[in-house]
Amino acid sequence: MPLAATAFGVYENRLHARDGAIVLTEDGLAVLSGAESTQVRFDEIERVLLPSKEPISLALQVILHSGQVVEVPAFGPEGIAFDLFRFLSSAVREARARTR
Repeated sequence: MPLAATAFGVYENRLHARDGAIVLTEDGLAVLSGAESTQVRFDEIERVLLPSKEPISLALQVILHSGQVVEVPAFGPEGIAFDLFRFLSSAVREARARTR
């Protein structure tokens, strides 16, 4: 994975399935899709849209400073989208604090 950071976690949306898995690093995340991956550094994120309860969000919409929207799958157990939202929001705050 091109992100030059220490990976500290992998969240599998489907147990033992690479497709849709999220790799979390100290600097960002990667969403795995087949043989491809989409990498996003936390300092590239402008905001993360709040997931909905009804209907339950199956992905988070991550808006980058460039205007690009990256969809991060979150279709595991109910509530995972909110946990991931809280984590990403915190990681973005930390990245902004480091650059000040």
